[in-house]
Amino acid sequence: VTNQHLNTIVTALQAPEWDKLYRRIGEDAMFHLLTETSIFVALPNDCLCQMTGEPIVRLEPPKLADTCQNHQIST
Repeated sequence: VTNQHLNTIVTALQAPEWDKLYRRIGEDAMFHLLTETSIFVALPNDCLCQMTGEPIVRLEPPKLADTCQNHQIST
């Protein structure tokens, strides 16, 4: 990864632990992780930083099924 412009995410992805992950899982798996998943990294202030994926603020919350309607009480 080459960082042409200052970008904190790219800078973070250049850290040794990301290189170690890349060497362990290989190019195809790393490409999949970076392009098809959302990765969150814990920050020292107990917050999370989204490194990859569709910005979470753009996603709709999952719809919860109403499980009460699907269960019948047998006597």
